Amino acid sequence: MNFLSWNCQGLGQPVTVQHLQEVTRSHGPLVVFLSETHQSGHYVDKVRKQLGYYKGVNVNPIDTSGGLSLWWKPAVMVDVILSSSFFIDTIVTFKDTGIQFRISWLYGPPYYSDKASFWDSWNNQNWNDSMPWLVMGDLNELLWSCEKEGGAPWNINRNRFLKDFMDSNNLIDVGYHGSSFTWYRSSFGEITLKERLDRGLINEDWLLLWPDSCVTHLALIGSDHCPLLFGTNPVLEKRKKPFKFEAFWADDTECHSVILDSWRCTDHPCNLALWRQNLSSCQNQLSKWSHNRFSANRALICDLLSELESDLLSSSPDVTRRNAITRKLDSLWSIEEKIWHQKSRINWLQAGDKNTHFFHLTTLHRRQRNRILKIANENGDWIVGERAIRCEFETQFKKVYSSSSVRNWGDSLSVVTSVVSPVMNATLTAPFSLDEVKAAAFQMGALKSPGPDGFPGLFCHRYWEIVNELVYRTSRDFEGVMSHLFFADDSLFFLAATLKNCWSLKIILRDYCIASGQLINQNKSSIFFSPNTPHQMQRLMCDLLCISLVDHPGSYLGLPTIWGRSKKEALSYILDRINKKIEGWKVTSLSLAGKEILIKAVATAVPAYPMSCFKFPLSICNDINSSIAQFWWGNNDSSSKVHWKSWVHLGKSKREGGLGFRDLTTFNMALLAKQCWRLLTEPNSFWARVIKARYFPNCDFTSTVKGYRASWSWSSLIDARDSFIAGTKWQVGNGKPLVPFLSQELLHLINLIPIGTIVDPDRLVWPGNKNGVYSVRSGYHWLHSKKVRNLPNNSHCSLTVSSSCWKLIWNIKTLPKIKLFLWKVLAGAIPSFLNLYRRKLAKDPICPICHQFEETSEHILLLCPWVETVWFGSPLGYTMDKGSITSFDNWLLNLCAHYPPADECFILSLVGSLCWSIWKSRCSFVYQGLAISPLNTMSQAASLMVEFRDATSLDAPSTMLLSVNRPCYWSPPPVHYVLINCDAAWDASTSKAGLGVIARDHSGACIGGLAIPSLCASAVIAESEAALAGVTLARDMKLAKVIISSDSKEVIQSIRHPLAHGSWRIYPILNKIRRLAASFDEIRWEWSPREANKVAHAAASLAIRAVDPNRWASVPPPSLTSVLRNDGLPCPP
Repeated sequence: MNFLSWNCQGLGQPVTVQHLQEVTRSHGPLVVFLSETHQSGHYVDKVRKQLGYYKGVNVNPIDTSGGLSLWWKPAVMVDVILSSSFFIDTIVTFKDTGIQFRISWLYGPPYYSDKASFWDSWNNQNWNDSMPWLVMGDLNELLWSCEKEGGAPWNINRNRFLKDFMDSNNLIDVGYHGSSFTWYRSSFGEITLKERLDRGLINEDWLLLWPDSCVTHLALIGSDHCPLLFGTNPVLEKRKKPFKFEAFWADDTECHSVILDSWRCTDHPCNLALWRQNLSSCQNQLSKWSHNRFSANRALICDLLSELESDLLSSSPDVTRRNAITRKLDSLWSIEEKIWHQKSRINWLQAGDKNTHFFHLTTLHRRQRNRILKIANENGDWIVGERAIRCEFETQFKKVYSSSSVRNWGDSLSVVTSVVSPVMNATLTAPFSLDEVKAAAFQMGALKSPGPDGFPGLFCHRYWEIVNELVYRTSRDFEGVMSHLFFADDSLFFLAATLKNCWSLKIILRDYCIASGQLINQNKSSIFFSPNTPHQMQRLMCDLLCISLVDHPGSYLGLPTIWGRSKKEALSYILDRINKKIEGWKVTSLSLAGKEILIKAVATAVPAYPMSCFKFPLSICNDINSSIAQFWWGNNDSSSKVHWKSWVHLGKSKREGGLGFRDLTTFNMALLAKQCWRLLTEPNSFWARVIKARYFPNCDFTSTVKGYRASWSWSSLIDARDSFIAGTKWQVGNGKPLVPFLSQELLHLINLIPIGTIVDPDRLVWPGNKNGVYSVRSGYHWLHSKKVRNLPNNSHCSLTVSSSCWKLIWNIKTLPKIKLFLWKVLAGAIPSFLNLYRRKLAKDPICPICHQFEETSEHILLLCPWVETVWFGSPLGYTMDKGSITSFDNWLLNLCAHYPPADECFILSLVGSLCWSIWKSRCSFVYQGLAISPLNTMSQAASLMVEFRDATSLDAPSTMLLSVNRPCYWSPPPVHYVLINCDAAWDASTSKAGLGVIARDHSGACIGGLAIPSLCASAVIAESEAALAGVTLARDMKLAKVIISSDSKEVIQSIRHPLAHGSWRIYPILNKIRRLAASFDEIRWEWSPREANKVAHAAASLAIRAVDPNRWASVPPPSLTSVLRNDGLPCPP
């Protein structure tokens, strides 16, 4: 374990904070003690949280002098016995082992007049209870004359305060490594005095418990005192760091050349061996290149720190050189932060949010958790040591993956029906193409699981043009190496407790093991009986199966297998899991942006699986929502913050004024509705047939009722069905019996909707999704919107803000904290005095700055007199028109309307930074008593914009393709092919549409065309009708090889992919197109830009104004002749 003590001489300097961050990151001290912070507790706590420390205690400075702060991590519990402006006395306890010890963190009085009383008080404590004791800090006292160099000679007759203290308490000096002195005084660039004022003292009990304790004097940066690092454990044996392809390498232009020079794709008898050789060559060359190219990384930082420490050891340190190294370190730390942006895998850092310490803590925690210190072998003996553990793992896995007998699956497969036809088998065994290999390679995560070679998927993605040939050749060598894809992980078997059933189960398991090559792990298997089973039968079955008897079957797939009568008690474990995660997040002191992501990604995801099976009690959902809401609005364990908006409103989407948090009650219904959708759309699946046979054998799912004594799961499905069924629609296919019951008006509206033929069955669709298939996301938003609409409205509700304004603030290119602040402003969720007064938390709603008007959000940011100077002095040069300001959202929309669209991005970023800075200045005045300064406010806003620009100024990858605007023309098809261009024109006001089709051969000659007027409900329907007209024309012309081209990407992609990917509104049309396409020898679907589809577009425009359809062979209408001639350039007309 390590402890850190440092007289930082003021924590307000950036270089001091950066050095402290570097030391805590490199050495990971459990406890940090800082003296002479010269800062308020609020500022010190902010730095502490930034560096990732769990809790802390502060002693505020007197004016700007002194100040102490003690921080610690979650691994220890610190109890403060006593504190003053000169010390913090603590009892420290390790949470995992319960070991307790005392640490006294001292800052000795610098003035002689205060020393006697201070040290006498410590000498009279009589602390003798055999507890390990460490005294550490800047003691401002010397033991020997050799601990001082320069200045006035040390007076041997002065009081020996430190020596007397050590003698009376039986303390010894630990010693040190590094420089002989810890404090330096310089004058005019030269060091004139050096003393050892900082040290660590321990008693005998400490020495017996940790005999290897030592103190290291670290580099002198940001203060005139060296940080002291106290360690108790010996240095562990270091291992060579494995190679890892860094993501930021790919953004450097030289990386491509290094890989290209290292890669050799020559003929080789073994492609796999050549692949390994190339990877090894790339590893070596990239490592050398990275060392030379990115020498400003960790290695150089460590070297510079070593140079500083060496400089301190010299007899005549060079102050000028030390200052130059310090400036270089400051620059390198800035570069290091950018590298962390690239490595983090999460875009919060790239968005400028300050959650760096969270990622560092998460990484360190994961490494510590994954470290294996000892394992138990089959005999129960503990194995320690890295080599012994590795050998044990190798032995066990060799045993597991070794075959104990010859596999014989002939008997088992003889009763399995063959489902793979010869045609399917030929397709499966056919050699795969380079495009298929590329598609598989690009499905890999860019930075996930790089494997033992250290190359993640990003390597293949960025340098595919270099590695593709060898990847293709190597992958072909792996054909047929997979024996099976089915693994029986955890299985539940239910049977009547008879010996016959038991014997049958044993035979089944035996045959499965023989056929699959897997063995049943009897040590992890168990058997559970009902209370009515005789004990003798239980014992016989356990002996026959060689499986142990248990009183509780445990859980299966994360769910308890046995439920009690109380649903709340059965689900209490979920609430406990969420609360534990929330408690863990609190100690990391995340920003609001970090909290938002973690709530969405983790907290509401914990109950997702059980919620898809059961309807949770309302009390459980409310408890979970309450815990998450408290975490969102609260700041620490001891503070209960005001919940400015209800959780239901926070659950609305961002475009509706919420934050997109899931209301768990609605989320539960959305998950269950997914199961209902599967029951309705997959009636032949195994589980759906089981449910139907059990609960509704004689009717369908939509008309069945819950029934008597329904199970929890079935009741949950019925409740979800009743909630979501109103959002579904039926798409009519062969529903001819409905026509006689429809009115003429309704029939007219139906005529606008494309319907299927008698071949197409009626289909259930979910309009909330474009493809008509239900998803939990769309179902949740539909159910939640329905729930919000039923809420009582009030005058302060965020529903009064237009959706365009919500969209505006979330699209601002600025720091996440500023976006959230603007959301709070628009939602009425900032603690202005008016809002506090309405909640009876303030006595007066009047502005504390101008003392003239009520402090509304608009007054704080726009109308307060001092704010006018800020807005006018900003780059906007904006003069506030107070009479026209009614609300902040209207003002923001009107402001954007006064500037051209090209300037909107900068204007909004500047407005957000100004509003944030105005709010921070206001809070500093109200709560800290700092004077209002418009100039400082403008400067802070400018710094925020620079901070965001620097955080997001990552260069585009060198391998990214730049789009170039080139002229597009129609190009002829290959020989023996006919190119059919299709397009549609649509008038939304009349629902009229025009369909244009033109067919041309390889010479560019027109061989046919259509211009058909139609009625369509939307543009995409019109475009799909045009594609259908093109296919129909090709069939009527008896063409064999055709290429259908349209400028509608949606239609082309829908035809190319399965029907589930297309729009549900054009599903019947797509079905017709697919049936017609089967009549051609070959048919291709291509997208073409509008410039290459001019003739079809002109024909569609002609058709929308026509009454009757127009069809031609080789001679088009006169109005299309000139367009056809120009469109074919440079082809002949």
